[in-house]
Amino acid sequence: MLAYPVKMEEGMRFLAGFALPAALLVTLLIGLAACSGQPTVVNPNKTPAASRADYDDCLGQSAMAAALATKSQDPVSVREKALDTCMKSKGYDVK
Repeated sequence: MLAYPVKMEEGMRFLAGFALPAALLVTLLIGLAACSGQPTVVNPNKTPAASRADYDDCLGQSAMAAALATKSQDPVSVREKALDTCMKSKGYDVK
């Protein structure tokens, strides 16, 4: 129980101050989620399980390439390029 009485109007005004920032935060998070994610890789001759196994293999190889990147190289771009190259070498069309 509260030590002092709070009118409902005061509480609502307090919460209303969070409405706009909360709405902006939710919009930003939705936008980031839409932009992120792994690229689409297509190979109609592979089963989903085989595709996932190939992706996991290439993901491991790309992580190794990023770990071995020199200081002048951006590890994220090295990893992405290695992943794309590996998937293409396995017959996938990377989109």
